[in-house]
Amino acid sequence: MSGIISGLLIGLVVNAIWLILLIGVGRSYGVMRRDSCSRFWRSEKTSRSIIAVVSVIPTSATTKEYKRPATGLGELLAFSYVSKSLYAARRSSSLSSVFTADRFPSEALASSIITIGGSQLNSITELFLECLDLEYEVLNDPPKCVHDRASGRKFETVQRNGEIVVDHGILTRIVNPFKETRRVYVLQGAHTFGTAACGRVLDPEHISKVRSAVSRLDSPNWQAVIRAVIHGGEVLPEVVEARAVRVLGTPYQRQS
Repeated sequence: MSGIISGLLIGLVVNAIWLILLIGVGRSYGVMRRDSCSRFWRSEKTSRSIIAVVSVIPTSATTKEYKRPATGLGELLAFSYVSKSLYAARRSSSLSSVFTADRFPSEALASSIITIGGSQLNSITELFLECLDLEYEVLNDPPKCVHDRASGRKFETVQRNGEIVVDHGILTRIVNPFKETRRVYVLQGAHTFGTAACGRVLDPEHISKVRSAVSRLDSPNWQAVIRAVIHGGEVLPEVVEARAVRVLGTPYQRQS
């Protein structure tokens, strides 16, 4: 009987040790993810708040009382991933305001900004992309794709049975030309899933991929091509390549 009891006690102790180890590993992994987010967003620690801008999609759908504003699924997914990343980095909400591009106040251009959606439907994205000597761009003429301006390479969308299974987007990060102590992040895709992937790659689970790709560029201004692999409805991001990008200045600065 004593042998059985001893065996049970040993088993309980061993299981308890394994449980403690698993909890410790899980906590360490969580700390590492939060640390990756904190390091990525460290330049925004001086900003008390960050402003997000999303595309506005024209719609004729109305109620009897008002026109219905709309944004895209890709923008919505990207916004949720970015919010999660910022919370992990700062343990509090950093997004002070969210605007649609058509309602963005001009006085906020000197803020830290995350603008989501391509230049066709987001005038703030268009404004900041015009400030750059772009390495990558989204070609909006069908078939839409991400284009490497230097080599002419096209990162094309892949469809199967009428559904997108591979998409691409561009994640751009620059010093704000309207105020050098602030940063601007542009998330745009060839299609919905490319935009979503630009947000998903900033999620705590994937953000280390971006940090690894841009750390060797030694520049605060860069663009990264993000591949979106769609599997079972989930957007899985991969960083294809990244390059430093040159900021030309604001439209006003270039005219003066």
